[in-house]
Amino acid sequence: MIVKQVFGDHVNKNMPHNSGWNRAGLKFAEKAISIFSFLINDFKFTCTIKNLNQVRFESDLVFIDIFHEERSCQIDINIGKTGYESEGFSLPILIGLKESDKEKKYKRLMASTPKLVESELKTLKELLVEFGGEVLGGKVEIFSDLKRRFDAKQKEFAQEVDAQYIKPKADEAFRERDFQKAIKLYEKIFDELSDVEIKKLEYAKKHLKE
Repeated sequence: MIVKQVFGDHVNKNMPHNSGWNRAGLKFAEKAISIFSFLINDFKFTCTIKNLNQVRFESDLVFIDIFHEERSCQIDINIGKTGYESEGFSLPILIGLKESDKEKKYKRLMASTPKLVESELKTLKELLVEFGGEVLGGKVEIFSDLKRRFDAKQKEFAQEVDAQYIKPKADEAFRERDFQKAIKLYEKIFDELSDVEIKKLEYAKKHLKE
């Protein structure tokens, strides 16, 4: 299963990281089926996969994976078109179609105890109901919007990574008064520049002409 997600992993080092701990005792699948039973009752989904790490609901048009990662204890949702399981989208992408600010504030949910598993599953349900109504209703056209948003977020993420690498080199060139190099580097990541860095760019352009 490939989850389309653009955010880094946030792993709690205090959580168990070995395969020997009692995952069965979390009752993840049992709780997920119970909490998300509305998918079956209200939207005619069928539960097609059930194991310690994953529960999948499918309709003729849409699949919804609810998963609990063994190593990180992340608990989340993956949504996509039935038959295209490798092209699913994570919950933040769905949220971002309606509220970009809420997408930015979204924090990955972690659960390593039965109580937390139940609590976080309920949180996921609330978010899915709030932001996924069109998807649950079978409006597959929305997946084109999700793909565009995913691509945009991937580009944004790549720019942020580039900025982390390029900014120190641009700053060094500026300090050494190699304004031509500084300008070239700053302009590569212009959208990621702070106000101070924009002023450095303007200063470099001004003094390059002198």
